[in-house]
Amino acid sequence: ECADGETCVDGVCETDVVACDPECADGETCVDGVCETDVVACDPECAEGESCVDGVCETDVVACDPECAEGESCVDGVCETDVVACDPACAEGETCVDGACTPEGDGGETETVLDTINFDNDVTTDEDPTSLAIGGGLVDFSNGVAETRGILALYGSVPNSWMPNAGSSSIVFTDLDVRSISFYFAHSGDTGATLSALDADGAQIGDSVESVAAASFNDPAASFTIDGGGTPIASVSIETPDGAVVALDDLSLTVVE
Repeated sequence: ECADGETCVDGVCETDVVACDPECADGETCVDGVCETDVVACDPECAEGESCVDGVCETDVVACDPECAEGESCVDGVCETDVVACDPACAEGETCVDGACTPEGDGGETETVLDTINFDNDVTTDEDPTSLAIGGGLVDFSNGVAETRGILALYGSVPNSWMPNAGSSSIVFTDLDVRSISFYFAHSGDTGATLSALDADGAQIGDSVESVAAASFNDPAASFTIDGGGTPIASVSIETPDGAVVALDDLSLTVVE
């Protein structure tokens, strides 16, 4: 005799057909009394790395092993840091960094301090104008020379400083996103010079700096820093009166790459 759930048909035990009640909807098939969604094949067949889902080829999901840490999401098997949106949206001139609005130029960038320009073995001496390739860009010096005057107080390091001539001297930065400059700025005697940092339009950035009558070699009082506050420093202007003996030394550039 046939087992439970089977019926003898022409001497053969066959599984009883269990009807679905209610009947299955379109796109479903009755299997052992249960309505199951019809499998829709993909035509043409899916490519490698894809799976057929309801007749549509979809890219396979690649899991991350080990699982991603908090604050990361799995993308194609690689854990990537979640992007945190800013709400409300940032204003013009701001960038969204980790969910916080930051002035453009202050976030997501790498600041690098380039090798100090000490005018000893880097800039050609007794040549005006002269240039120095540094950090993938160029620094141009005009109306002044790198030389030795024999007055130790004029130097942050020896043997040379850059001595601006009387009138207007300039230091121009090309292909360098300079955000701050540090330097030694001293004079001998009673008369000094004035140094200003300028943006690409020639507008002054921050306050001007007056040279110091340094008392000794590498006098700390003659060390200065001008920070652009997020505005790139395109050039430096130095105004030197007639007869003044002024020196610029140990010029250090902080740039954004």
